[in-house]
Amino acid sequence: MLSQVLSANIFKILSKKEKKIFFWLLFLMIFFGLVEAFTYSLVIPYLNVVIDPNRILSIQQLQPIIAYFNLQDPLSLVALISVIFLSLYTFKTIIQIMLQYWINKFPYDVARHNMKLLYRHYLGLSYELFLKKNHKHMMKVLTQSIPRLSLLLVAQLSFYSSLITSCCLIAILLFKQFLFSLIMLSSIGGVGVFLYYFFKSRQKQAGNDYENGTADFYKTGLESFQLIKEIKLFNKITYFQNVMGAVSDKITGSLKVASFLSAVPGIVMEYVVILFLVGVVYVLMLFVNQPQVYGTLFIFYAIVGRRLLSCLGIMIANKSTIENLKPSLNALYKELVNQVTDTACNNDLKIQPINSFDVISFDNISFSYNKKNDVLKSISLDIKCNNSIAFVGPSGSGKSTLLDLFLSFLSPDSGQFLVDGNPIKSLEGLWPKIGYVPQMMTVLDDTLARNIAFGMDIIDEDKLNRVIKMAHLDDVVATLTLGVNTVLGDRGIQLSGGQQQRVAIARALYLEPDILVLDEATSSLDSVTEKYIANSIARMKGQLTIIVIAHRLSTVRDFDCIYVLDKGKLVGQGNHD
Repeated sequence: MLSQVLSANIFKILSKKEKKIFFWLLFLMIFFGLVEAFTYSLVIPYLNVVIDPNRILSIQQLQPIIAYFNLQDPLSLVALISVIFLSLYTFKTIIQIMLQYWINKFPYDVARHNMKLLYRHYLGLSYELFLKKNHKHMMKVLTQSIPRLSLLLVAQLSFYSSLITSCCLIAILLFKQFLFSLIMLSSIGGVGVFLYYFFKSRQKQAGNDYENGTADFYKTGLESFQLIKEIKLFNKITYFQNVMGAVSDKITGSLKVASFLSAVPGIVMEYVVILFLVGVVYVLMLFVNQPQVYGTLFIFYAIVGRRLLSCLGIMIANKSTIENLKPSLNALYKELVNQVTDTACNNDLKIQPINSFDVISFDNISFSYNKKNDVLKSISLDIKCNNSIAFVGPSGSGKSTLLDLFLSFLSPDSGQFLVDGNPIKSLEGLWPKIGYVPQMMTVLDDTLARNIAFGMDIIDEDKLNRVIKMAHLDDVVATLTLGVNTVLGDRGIQLSGGQQQRVAIARALYLEPDILVLDEATSSLDSVTEKYIANSIARMKGQLTIIVIAHRLSTVRDFDCIYVLDKGKLVGQGNHD
């Protein structure tokens, strides 16, 4: 039963703790359903007391209770019964509020947990696995699929709550008036089942359209923002506007269909109930000449039937919502399954700490992307502690790939790393000692200080000022309105490309690394700044290990060793002279 009512895969997404909470909520729903049914079962007795209290006072079996509460007149009896009825209804309302709180809290807790889990998983992927991921898809899962998971869980829990309450109310109706209730329930149930299956495929299609539409929306939106210069120069604004318009129509159209299909069943079933109530009153007036009886019965059916109608409407609407949201859930489930697989792949490699070294060696290392053409072929070289090492060569010679292997972002296809002559599977143990400057700097939409003290909660002002001077950022800080506390904006819009690169260098130096790695880090700097940075790096020679990919030999003239690469092979080595 659970597997049929729950969406496919949803139970596999819940953790053990979340499953326990889920079943606790089911228990609370059952308890609430019983309390609500009992409360509604008292409607007819309460109305009988209010309409004819004298008859109640004359019932022989109730005399001990009447004497105990000293009920001398009808008004006292009505007051007592009203207090009891209101107390029970108050208790029911408190439970209902508590249940509603948990029905809304639990799904968003699950979504928050999975969002953190999946985001941590994405960041924790090996570099090779991360490169294979579609980043737009990853953002869509985090920002669309996971929030829709919370909506789906709310729909699931609301469905269960309404189902349990409906069962209890149906039991009361059948107990009070079996024939009339059976006719009404058969009519409502038949209409409800018909509407559900009639709209089911349409809801599912709307869900698929939404899922595909949001994927296209992220793809088109991000690509158009990244291509803004080309779009303006080539006059392609109208083209991308039309593409995005079609995608928007697909998304909003699916949402309109889903919203309309969720609302229709409740409206139709309310009409069916009204038809039944009018029919019941007419039949009773024809065959039962007791206005008090059919008046009381009509009020009972109106109250209980209205509540039952509400529950059934919620059930059908939520089942339609579940069908609509299933594609998002299935996409999320695939990501979580991939998380287990990717994590298993990631954990195959145990990180060995490298506290110190005299020499790190590449021993006959080869590497290819996707196991096709070799990017690096049988590379053997040494990196000595506190030496300055440069890699030079034409574009596409494998310099950046070699650096990624050293940084353990990639794993070699063959060969091995040696630390002081001892084989080691990975050089990840060096990460805490490395300061890294990439080719392309990514600037946070945050202050200059926080961009330099990357990921630090507390900023060391003395260290910050020192690395700003070393990276030749003094003049940049002087031009910023709030100095180091100036927010640099989206993509560092306040800084030029060269200034952003200097921020990257300052970021690496702030870590006070034992190994400084620069991947063509000065290529976007002007000659004066490049010379200044080169001199700052030169002053560090002998104090730390420096590894540089250089596009100009003049910047590595004084380096201890220069390796020359061409077409993935090491074709030369030595110093500048």
